[in-house]
Amino acid sequence: WPDRRPGVAVAAGILIAALAGALGGIWSGLAVAAAGWGFHYFFVTEDTLPPLIGLPAWLAVGALAGWLSTTWRQTARARAHLDLELAALRESSSEAIVAVDAEGTIVSWSRGAEEIYGYGADEAVGEPLAILGGEDVVAPALVAVHAAEPLDVPTAVHRRKGGEEITVSLTVTPLG
Repeated sequence: WPDRRPGVAVAAGILIAALAGALGGIWSGLAVAAAGWGFHYFFVTEDTLPPLIGLPAWLAVGALAGWLSTTWRQTARARAHLDLELAALRESSSEAIVAVDAEGTIVSWSRGAEEIYGYGADEAVGEPLAILGGEDVVAPALVAVHAAEPLDVPTAVHRRKGGEEITVSLTVTPLG
């Protein structure tokens, strides 16, 4: 079949080089691309000149797949490390640390928030931020979240679980 459909052989070889790069990194992608091109050149194309031009493309695909894969893995490791650090900070702080998504839904709740507001994490996570106060309290925080800008409110009135009003200092910090 390689004699009748050389394009399929080229596509299969380049795909294998891309997979090798994605799984093994840049050097694996380059090595498999070079070997694949060599097999294709010597066994399929019968040493003609046009397939020589394809070598840089094979190498580029293997190297690019390896670079993208390596970069993605490094980014994932760094993000996981930061998530662990943030979780440790959240759990060790005596202050209320509350994370919300863009819709204003609480996605994480610290021990400090449990102590200050009276809601357990299982009660607060998944609820709207509005459980801590009315729209006049929540609206500025959500505007800051949507704009991905920090916000400092020196005094804000929030509500505890039982309805008791408390005065807090509010800081909104976007995490990305």
